[in-house]
Amino acid sequence: MWNLLAVPNALGAAAARHVNASGRAAVALAEVLSRTAAGAAYAPPGGRRLVARTTVMQVYFTGVQSVPVAGFFALLVGLGFGHLVERSGFFLLVPIGQDVIVEQLGVFVAALAVVARSAPAVAVELGNMKVGGELRMLESFGIDPYRHLALPRVLGITLGVTALGFLVTAIALAALYSVVHTHPEYGGRNFWFAVHPDQAVRVALTGIASGLAVALVAVHQGFALAPMHTEVPKAASRAVVRSLVLSALVSLVIGLVAG
Repeated sequence: MWNLLAVPNALGAAAARHVNASGRAAVALAEVLSRTAAGAAYAPPGGRRLVARTTVMQVYFTGVQSVPVAGFFALLVGLGFGHLVERSGFFLLVPIGQDVIVEQLGVFVAALAVVARSAPAVAVELGNMKVGGELRMLESFGIDPYRHLALPRVLGITLGVTALGFLVTAIALAALYSVVHTHPEYGGRNFWFAVHPDQAVRVALTGIASGLAVALVAVHQGFALAPMHTEVPKAASRAVVRSLVLSALVSLVIGLVAG
């Protein structure tokens, strides 16, 4: 006989498992963040110079090399919305499109490009180092892997996503402006005056939070995998999916709080 309580019990058990898994993931990311911050606080002068050089390289890989892809998608977003408004003649949507681009889409497109490039790369790099025993070797020499490896990647990805978020937002707005610039009410200087300075603060906060989320997930996946070569591709896949989900959640929470 079919048990009427079977489905609710199964759903409750599944929900409990997801909550438990989410809690463990949050604790793991908090541990990565705390150990990385501790490594930054106690880094010797020589270590700080090395971290600075590696951070610059990570910013270049994360932010600069992602500009073509992110910029292309930003053009599509701006031009697509602009032509939609122009052909429909409903120019009242222009301010709404500006707000969506500035407050949501700009940083999200930047984070998406970084997730596709940097998250799996960091997870694979650190995962291969763990499989090869390099992490244990660093620790045996008294070198903190979180300071030497995690810190520059966390800083580089966070800075890269933030800077790329501003650039992508500007490109998308410029593309939208190129379509509606002749409109007497929503074009010209009125278009740019509609963008408020406090929105720049929101772009910065969302970029920092999204970049930090991507970096922590990627570093955790690289450090936490089982020391087997078959686990490295799995870690790269998990880094992409989880960093994308967490970045979207962070952006949503900031939007709700700021809105």
